[in-house]
Amino acid sequence: MTSPQVAAQRVWQHRLGWRRLGNVDPNFGEMLDTSARNRERYYDMLRAMTPVQRLARAASLSRAVRGLALESIRAEHPDATPHELQVRLAVRLYGPELARRVYGEVPSDAR
Repeated sequence: MTSPQVAAQRVWQHRLGWRRLGNVDPNFGEMLDTSARNRERYYDMLRAMTPVQRLARAASLSRAVRGLALESIRAEHPDATPHELQVRLAVRLYGPELARRVYGEVPSDAR
Protein backbone atom coordinates (compact mmCIF):
# COMPACT_ATOMS: atom_id res chain seq x y z
CA MET A 1 0.00 0.00 0.00
CA THR A 2 1.26 3.46 -0.85
CA SER A 3 1.06 5.98 1.98
CA PRO A 4 -0.13 9.55 1.29
CA GLN A 5 3.40 10.79 1.91
CA VAL A 6 4.84 8.45 -0.72
CA ALA A 7 2.13 9.37 -3.19
CA ALA A 8 2.81 13.08 -2.66
CA GLN A 9 6.55 12.49 -3.05
CA ARG A 10 5.99 10.74 -6.36
CA VAL A 11 3.84 13.61 -7.64
CA TRP A 12 6.53 16.13 -6.69
CA GLN A 13 9.21 13.95 -8.28
CA HIS A 14 7.30 14.04 -11.54
CA ARG A 15 6.20 17.69 -11.43
CA LEU A 16 9.53 19.15 -10.28
CA GLY A 17 11.88 16.77 -12.04
CA TRP A 18 13.61 15.64 -8.87
CA ARG A 19 14.81 12.49 -10.59
CA ARG A 20 16.91 14.68 -12.86
CA LEU A 21 18.27 16.55 -9.85
CA GLY A 22 19.24 13.37 -8.02
CA ASN A 23 17.45 14.30 -4.78
CA VAL A 24 15.22 11.24 -4.50
CA ASP A 25 16.01 8.60 -1.91
CA PRO A 26 15.19 5.24 -3.52
CA ASN A 27 13.96 4.00 -0.13
CA PHE A 28 11.67 7.01 0.47
CA GLY A 29 8.52 5.91 2.22
CA GLU A 30 9.89 2.54 3.27
CA MET A 31 9.78 1.94 7.01
CA LEU A 32 13.09 0.10 7.16
CA ASP A 33 13.39 0.39 10.93
CA THR A 34 9.87 -0.88 11.67
CA SER A 35 8.82 -4.44 12.35
CA ALA A 36 6.42 -6.09 9.91
CA ARG A 37 3.75 -6.23 12.64
CA ASN A 38 3.97 -2.52 13.42
CA ARG A 39 4.15 -1.61 9.74
CA GLU A 40 0.90 -3.53 9.16
CA ARG A 41 -0.72 -1.76 12.14
CA TYR A 42 0.33 1.57 10.63
CA TYR A 43 -1.18 0.65 7.25
CA ASP A 44 -4.38 -0.53 8.99
CA MET A 45 -4.59 2.87 10.69
CA LEU A 46 -4.18 4.61 7.32
CA ARG A 47 -6.82 2.40 5.70
CA ALA A 48 -9.29 3.29 8.45
CA MET A 49 -8.90 7.01 7.72
CA THR A 50 -10.85 8.91 5.11
CA PRO A 51 -8.83 10.51 2.30
CA VAL A 52 -9.36 13.90 3.92
CA GLN A 53 -8.04 12.60 7.25
CA ARG A 54 -4.97 11.11 5.54
CA LEU A 55 -4.28 14.35 3.73
CA ALA A 56 -4.67 16.33 6.96
CA ARG A 57 -2.26 13.96 8.72
CA ALA A 58 0.30 14.27 5.91
CA ALA A 59 0.00 18.07 5.92
CA SER A 60 0.46 18.15 9.69
CA LEU A 61 3.57 15.99 9.48
CA SER A 62 4.92 18.15 6.69
CA ARG A 63 4.40 21.33 8.74
CA ALA A 64 6.13 19.70 11.71
CA VAL A 65 9.16 18.68 9.64
CA ARG A 66 9.42 22.15 8.08
CA GLY A 67 9.13 23.77 11.51
CA LEU A 68 11.86 21.57 12.99
CA ALA A 69 14.13 22.18 10.01
CA LEU A 70 13.57 25.94 10.19
CA GLU A 71 14.34 26.04 13.93
CA SER A 72 17.53 24.07 13.30
CA ILE A 73 18.59 26.53 10.60
CA ARG A 74 17.69 29.49 12.83
CA ALA A 75 19.88 28.05 15.62
CA GLU A 76 22.80 27.59 13.21
CA HIS A 77 22.38 31.07 11.67
CA PRO A 78 20.89 33.37 14.34
CA ASP A 79 21.59 36.55 12.33
CA ALA A 80 20.01 35.30 9.09
CA THR A 81 17.29 37.41 7.52
CA PRO A 82 13.85 35.86 6.98
CA HIS A 83 14.65 35.56 3.25
CA GLU A 84 17.94 33.79 3.95
CA LEU A 85 16.16 31.40 6.31
CA GLN A 86 13.65 30.55 3.55
CA VAL A 87 16.45 29.97 1.04
CA ARG A 88 18.33 27.75 3.48
CA LEU A 89 15.13 25.85 4.26
CA ALA A 90 14.55 25.29 0.53
CA VAL A 91 18.09 23.92 0.20
CA ARG A 92 17.56 21.58 3.12
CA LEU A 93 14.18 20.31 1.96
CA TYR A 94 14.58 20.28 -1.81
CA GLY A 95 18.31 20.51 -2.52
CA PRO A 96 20.51 23.32 -3.83
CA GLU A 97 19.59 22.96 -7.50
CA LEU A 98 15.87 23.46 -6.96
CA ALA A 99 16.52 26.25 -4.43
CA ARG A 100 18.63 28.03 -7.07
CA ARG A 101 15.82 27.67 -9.60
CA VAL A 102 13.39 29.32 -7.19
CA TYR A 103 15.55 31.86 -5.33
CA GLY A 104 18.56 32.45 -7.59
CA GLU A 105 21.66 32.54 -5.44
CA VAL A 106 21.98 30.30 -2.40
CA PRO A 107 24.58 30.61 0.37
CA SER A 108 27.63 28.49 -0.40
CA ASP A 109 27.46 26.87 3.05
CA ALA A 110 23.73 26.03 2.79
CA ARG A 111 23.04 22.35 3.28
